[in-house]
Amino acid sequence: MANTLLVLSTVFIALATVAYVVVSALLWRATERSADAAKASADAANLSAEAAKVSADAARRSADIDAALQRPYLGVSLFQRYNNYNADLWAIQFSVRNYGTLAAREVRVEFAVDREGRGDFGRGVVCTGWELPPGSGG
Repeated sequence: MANTLLVLSTVFIALATVAYVVVSALLWRATERSADAAKASADAANLSAEAAKVSADAARRSADIDAALQRPYLGVSLFQRYNNYNADLWAIQFSVRNYGTLAAREVRVEFAVDREGRGDFGRGVVCTGWELPPGSGG
């Protein structure tokens, strides 16, 4: 009877060991699947974060460009001489235009003439204190 009890105990221990091995293998497989799913989720989160960064950078650049464009841009839209180059006095007509989107305030228009080519410029102020709304001017 003692041998029978010993044999039954040994068989029970062997069956329990096999059951533990099977359960451990199933647990290992489930843990591996869970780890793979977590890695895939982390990779997707990294891709999403990179896409968000690219989008934020593009939005910042767009805002910077928009802010840079929201200003007055002045340019000479007409420059015309009416008489001879050799005349003592030249009759010149020029127009300043605001090509920007905001009004140009306190506009000061000056000119410089180097008729002799010596770098000795005659200067003069044409007008000051103008306000040029967007699209205005010659």
